[in-house]
Amino acid sequence: MNSFYYNLPKIELHAHLSGSISSAFLKRESITNRDVQNINSSFDFETWNGDMNRCFDAFRTIHKLIETPEILERATTSVIEEFHQENVILLELRTTLRPIPTHRSYLNAVIKGMQNAPSVLDNKIYVTLILSIDRSKSLDEALLTLELAKEYYSNGLVSGIDLSGNPLVGNLCDFVPVLNTARSYGLKTTVHIAETADQSEDWCKFLRLHLPDRLGHGIFLTNSDENSVLAREIVLKSQIPLELCLTSNVKSKAIENYESHHLNYWMDKKHPICICTDDKGLFNCTLSGEFQLSVERCCLNNEQLFQILMDSVNMAFCTENVKKQLSHKIREYFNSFIFDDLNKK
Repeated sequence: MNSFYYNLPKIELHAHLSGSISSAFLKRESITNRDVQNINSSFDFETWNGDMNRCFDAFRTIHKLIETPEILERATTSVIEEFHQENVILLELRTTLRPIPTHRSYLNAVIKGMQNAPSVLDNKIYVTLILSIDRSKSLDEALLTLELAKEYYSNGLVSGIDLSGNPLVGNLCDFVPVLNTARSYGLKTTVHIAETADQSEDWCKFLRLHLPDRLGHGIFLTNSDENSVLAREIVLKSQIPLELCLTSNVKSKAIENYESHHLNYWMDKKHPICICTDDKGLFNCTLSGEFQLSVERCCLNNEQLFQILMDSVNMAFCTENVKKQLSHKIREYFNSFIFDDLNKK
């Protein structure tokens, strides 16, 4: 790992809590090696061949291991500390509430893990929480998450709502009323879109009904079919920022290789993007590594990295005061290494 990328002040805006839990944490928790091996074997990328269902099977395996509020709290703290160790200065964690033993107790455990993380207490990292709505679940489940998000948003503990889950199940348009209500509460919204080439889902119709604050992945928005073209036009015209996850897309075989990643398409369009890990535990990746790959495999230069990080700050679900502090740290780092005139921009 090149020390430049490791020490680079980074912004992580797309990190699923369960998928970010490392095998090292599971072993420290005295969970049997057999259980840890079950996670690894269920997500064998060499034989996976893009089977989306196996991805969500891996999540279910992890969920079985994180079975008490106490373990969940420690897992949350562990994830935060691991991101801090590679100099992530802003982390937006997202998680789908589960009954452990209730949805509220699950949420409280995650928040406690956030607030008690040493790097948070020392003001080394700023962490916010996004509550995920699972598109494969019922609207009643979504409304339960929404009401908790509203309550905890008013307390400054939750910043937004994410719509995610198995893209082969459910339909984005079914959740438009929930997302629009979330926005009326003041919550930000981010939505996983175009994760598969399945044309049964009308991305354009969804975007006309609800324009999220950010979009996750958007892998197939760059295709040439009518659905992709129309949706892409909306994204470009509206300048909706995209959360891009290189290793996640390559290892899940959604994209053939790093060189063909759609990162370059959006960079050529000067569209706002952020580089993220998605599930660093499952995909065995780091945010530092993702930035290094973007240079070595996607041929970005350091000035483009700077722009990505500044765009990442601008699209983050946090206050303007926090954004100002984050921008200063990033400018300071780049000024010390590369661009003497960045602070003039």
